[in-house]
Amino acid sequence: MGMQVATRRGLVYEGEQNFYRAIHPIPVLTRATCVWLPSGSDSPDCPSPLFREDSFDPVTRIRCGRLYVRADHPPQKLPAANVCNYPFGQLVGVAAGEWDAECFYRPINQWDITPTTRLEAAPIELGDQGFTTRWRVVAVERISSGDLLFTLRAISALGALPILAESLSSRDGSPVPTAPIRKALDQLVSAFHGQQPVPIADVCRETARVILAAWIGTNANTKDLAGVIRMISNESDKREGLQSAATVICLMHSRGKSSEQEQQAAKGKDLRLVCMEDAETAVQLVGFLLRDIGWAAS
Repeated sequence: MGMQVATRRGLVYEGEQNFYRAIHPIPVLTRATCVWLPSGSDSPDCPSPLFREDSFDPVTRIRCGRLYVRADHPPQKLPAANVCNYPFGQLVGVAAGEWDAECFYRPINQWDITPTTRLEAAPIELGDQGFTTRWRVVAVERISSGDLLFTLRAISALGALPILAESLSSRDGSPVPTAPIRKALDQLVSAFHGQQPVPIADVCRETARVILAAWIGTNANTKDLAGVIRMISNESDKREGLQSAATVICLMHSRGKSSEQEQQAAKGKDLRLVCMEDAETAVQLVGFLLRDIGWAAS
């Protein structure tokens, strides 16, 4: 069954049946939205489901925690002796000798999850009222308490795409309009937050073409990314890193084409499909392009 969670006067309690203890430090509880869990109550005072954060690493963007849904039974009063308030003080949340909980939540169980759901890579949105972040499940394990511990990774372009510089210049020093570049980057961020891996790789290819064609100059107009890549290196400026990064983006785009997959299959090669990690790599490479040509804000 796992450990239930209850809230009372800003404190969070954990326990089973009729015995609870206050959790210290107070854990971060965040409303969770995911299509494979019941929605629970929509009350802003007692939102459900909830994600209880156990750890967060901002460097790797990895977040671990447990998911809870509103318990079926209503809030109950317990004798004060059945509740440990340490270290918050004996009388916190106790009135007339009874501990009156506001909301009870139970950990999600296997039968709560839609049978067809593949938990690895399942999406989760944390937050509410327009202030949300998007995550995906990378691992699930059952811990000693019986709860399911979810390891999440952020789905975000933050840290991958640098802030665009206020003024941009082409390779020969002439000014470049920023509006088309900003529009292309905005489209990439939107795709990264709401699309599958193959469409993200496609948008990365188009964004890379817009950036590099503008940087090279009018000679690159009307050319696709493969043609633009051939124009990157010249006798005075080889730009091997820039060319290689753009080439990887271009090749990743072709992996999503059924025609390319069939051609490789005819040669006896099994072309691996683009996964979300590949899409994230493509976004990172777009960020590399911006930094390498000096278009990232310092």
